[in-house]
Amino acid sequence: MQTGRQKLTEGEIRQCQNLICKMHGGRNLLNDNELQVPFDLQTMPGWFNFLSRFKDIFGTMNNDIAFVATLLAKNFLITTHGLRDNAFDASLKHQNANGLDIAIALPNGARVICEIKTTVPLRNPTRLGRAQTTAIEHDLERLADESAAHKYMMVTNHDAFTILGSPVWHGRTVGITLVDLLTGETHPQTEVVALP
Repeated sequence: MQTGRQKLTEGEIRQCQNLICKMHGGRNLLNDNELQVPFDLQTMPGWFNFLSRFKDIFGTMNNDIAFVATLLAKNFLITTHGLRDNAFDASLKHQNANGLDIAIALPNGARVICEIKTTVPLRNPTRLGRAQTTAIEHDLERLADESAAHKYMMVTNHDAFTILGSPVWHGRTVGITLVDLLTGETHPQTEVVALP
């Protein structure tokens, strides 16, 4: 296992710097503008302009969140499997691209595959929404269909981690290790011994 501070690739650093620029732009927008009240039809042009500028600054925030989640996954894989910092570059895979979120080979040739979900349960802390369930089932099927020594379903929300670790999901997670990327916790009922 590798310890200490892991380094980012140049591409990952560039993407993080872009995130910092977005945050500064958003802070400036919030500091420099006051939304008009009372709420009525006459104040809506101001609201629309503010929200449009906010969207221009932040763009597709889901992609940024997915990128940072991929960095969390990279850190987990480095510390769990002793990967080098440059084992893969999280900035190279477009967040909306088809295929596995991560597919790499360990130094010994063993394959590691991961799906990453930034899902926050919509209904309540104990149940996923229908579309969320469908998306996660799709990713679990993809993991199950692939051949790999280590298969991970990684999440960034502890409620989602708890839900996926519940008995309702056990039949769908056989051979797949569930990981809470924010805590590093793995779900013991889904952990498996690595294939030879």
